[in-house]
Amino acid sequence: MLLWRNAIQLFHIYPKLSFIGPFAEAGIQDYVIEVNLSYNWRKKDDPDAGKMFDPDICASGESGWLILELTTNTRSKAGKLEKYQHLDCNSLSIYDIPSAQGPPDVLSGRLEYVDDGGFCQLVLLDQFRVNKADQIQNARLRESLIAADGIPLSKLPELPIAFVPESIYDMNGVRIGLIDLVLQIFAPNSTGKTAAEMADAGLERLARKVDPRKRNILINKIESEMGVLAGDYLGDYLERTEDGRYAPKEKYVNTPNQRGAIWSRVRAWAFSEQMDLDYPFNSKDCSKDAGAPQ
Repeated sequence: MLLWRNAIQLFHIYPKLSFIGPFAEAGIQDYVIEVNLSYNWRKKDDPDAGKMFDPDICASGESGWLILELTTNTRSKAGKLEKYQHLDCNSLSIYDIPSAQGPPDVLSGRLEYVDDGGFCQLVLLDQFRVNKADQIQNARLRESLIAADGIPLSKLPELPIAFVPESIYDMNGVRIGLIDLVLQIFAPNSTGKTAAEMADAGLERLARKVDPRKRNILINKIESEMGVLAGDYLGDYLERTEDGRYAPKEKYVNTPNQRGAIWSRVRAWAFSEQMDLDYPFNSKDCSKDAGAPQ
């Protein structure tokens, strides 16, 4: 999650903090996430000829376009990044971002350095680091990355993103991302939330940038996990209404004991498969609306 949040910051500008993300500085601010692009390389016996690829982030703007692949895997991504050099950007226009000419600049984004071959790599931990900037063909982008090298990322406002594209494959990731959203359902005057509303709230600014098919998969995953929560953990307090909303049952009266029971059961559900004892669990919604211990 930290990797994705810091990567998205590179497209943003915070005037009060005198921060201009290097992608924004290069005029590349329109981005989409995991959309399908066609592979155009036609070398002999190429097993990927005619396939579609869905890189993590594609972005374009007035100075060109780029592909950014994010990973915490310690293996080199050089092979995949080489394929990305031959993706066709013409289809970007169907996602309401401008298409561009020529091959993209391909970068990897990580939390620590791993050799990804002849590609520029961004290390996106507390401090922004750029490796192999000379591999960037777009001069304006190359200069903006070099100028940004070393700037702190930890002081930027934390983006309230609860889900990232990989969440659709991770039950625990979906459940942990839903914790605050579930607790908000029990806030005073809440009318409940649908799975689609929870998906969009959790994706936050990514909601309209994710491939619609991936968003639908996430919605279905949320629907499934909320069914488990309502059926096996919060049956006394939570129901799915006829209009598809998850809402408190009428017997819920917002007492300290009920809020404590809800908090305990939501936590048990979220960490039912694997609980990381070092997980930095801190929920403003929980402490404010559900009466949970801080």
